[in-house]
Amino acid sequence: MRTVINCLVYDHDWRLLPVAVFVCLFSLATAFVLIDRAQRVARRLRLPYMAAAPLVGGVGVWSTHFIAMQAYDAGVPARYDPGVTLLSLAVIILALGASLTLGFAALDPRHRAIVTFGRRIPGGLIPAVTAGFGVTAMHFVGMGAVRFSGAVITWNLPLVILAVLGGVAIFSIIAFMPVWRDWRSIAQGTAVAALGVCWLHFIGMSAAAITPAPGILIPEAAASARVISAWTMIGVGLMVLIATFLTGMIW
Repeated sequence: MRTVINCLVYDHDWRLLPVAVFVCLFSLATAFVLIDRAQRVARRLRLPYMAAAPLVGGVGVWSTHFIAMQAYDAGVPARYDPGVTLLSLAVIILALGASLTLGFAALDPRHRAIVTFGRRIPGGLIPAVTAGFGVTAMHFVGMGAVRFSGAVITWNLPLVILAVLGGVAIFSIIAFMPVWRDWRSIAQGTAVAALGVCWLHFIGMSAAAITPAPGILIPEAAASARVISAWTMIGVGLMVLIATFLTGMIW
């Protein structure tokens, strides 16, 4: 517990963390609104909303992770592998897209029995677990993109397990919530999903130890924190643009 508290209180710049939390809440709330809209419109009109929801949510969660990474003080110079960084973005968008597809399959009488294992589990459980594992994969793939000068990351396995199981369990709560009924339930779903994202980041970061490794050099192709910040700003701008356009269509 002390490791987690130290990571949260001392290893992060609290001037940036509120920005990360805001981006997380905004993107998830927008994604839930788009999902709500996709459910309400005719089947033939769903595609734009079903494409935009995982894109907005994925870019938002990914941006949250890297804004929080900018707030993290590793104590040594750090850069990022561009390919792995973009892979982490693709992972979360695809995972949320799969989660949404499974969620709508659970609402369709033709496919409900498959997603619910013969109606033995709630229809939203597999979609929620898929989203939880997607955020988990994004976090650890994103961490795999970090390159330190003279150091490597070593992992505290019990804390890694706690981060993964706790994060997925928090996301699973959404399966038992009426997320698509009104603004109150959308807000509740957003809060739970944001809690899952924050849990995975902070417990996951607590599990990471920066271990000296003389001779380890940062590759020339690695991107600087400024480049990643620029990517993040572009991602946030894209997310706001899509959200503004599609939520404008809703009204």
